[in-house]
Amino acid sequence: MTLWHVIAYIKIIYGIIILTYFSYLDIKYREIPDKTVWAVVAGALILFLASIPTFLGNTIDIIYSLVSIIVGPLLLYLLYKMNLMGEADVYVVLAIAFLFPSTSIYSFIRPKY
Repeated sequence: MTLWHVIAYIKIIYGIIILTYFSYLDIKYREIPDKTVWAVVAGALILFLASIPTFLGNTIDIIYSLVSIIVGPLLLYLLYKMNLMGEADVYVVLAIAFLFPSTSIYSFIRPKY
């Protein structure tokens, strides 16, 4: 198992845990504490920084990752400003964009034959 696979497993497990926990908080309290949101985004950023060496040689992946990290949360921020969604939703999408910025995760989930 390569380092890329280990990081991918960690990112998938981390993503499932944060989404489950945030769903629980949202359903039960209708509020997600800011400190929790920022801790999750920081954790996702650390995992993103750990995964940078896995796609450094591929310019397309780097460009796609930057667009994914900037455009997705920016569009949801506009929805937040129009009062169509909560602020924590924007940060959750930012964390997901940090966790899975590239489409290379799909080849990990569904291997090529």
